[in-house]
Amino acid sequence: MKLLPLLIILMIFGVECAAQPPIAEWNEVKSIKLLKSNRSEVRALFEKASLESYLSDYSEYLYTPNSVILVRYSNGTCNGQYEDWNVAEGVVTEVEVTPKDEVEVDKLGIDVSKYRKERTDWQRKSVYVLFGKPAGIAVSIFEPRVN
Repeated sequence: MKLLPLLIILMIFGVECAAQPPIAEWNEVKSIKLLKSNRSEVRALFEKASLESYLSDYSEYLYTPNSVILVRYSNGTCNGQYEDWNVAEGVVTEVEVTPKDEVEVDKLGIDVSKYRKERTDWQRKSVYVLFGKPAGIAVSIFEPRVN
């Protein structure tokens, strides 16, 4: 998987959130089920927000007032560099959320204390990714903010 600095990548399997969501669309994003939800379910979640969508065959950008949400879907082949999932075509394999405003890591409502830290920019110590593999979450940091 390519690591993109300044991008929060959320693969949500039911992470508990703080009382005040850090991103307005947090609850909708949390309800997307990886390797289970499909394109029509994702669109139904964001239909009420009257979002603009850019669609390709296996990815979709949802532009909201507060963030850009990229949803990737399986091509159904279960082979290749980016397709290791044994799911049907059109099933959600990844969700990336890029907040438009700065969000601090401790405001995400995710306990990242046990996440593995990996630097992504060897020139700057404050740029890194936190991995919570059991939860299916990776958070890209430009310290102290998630951009």
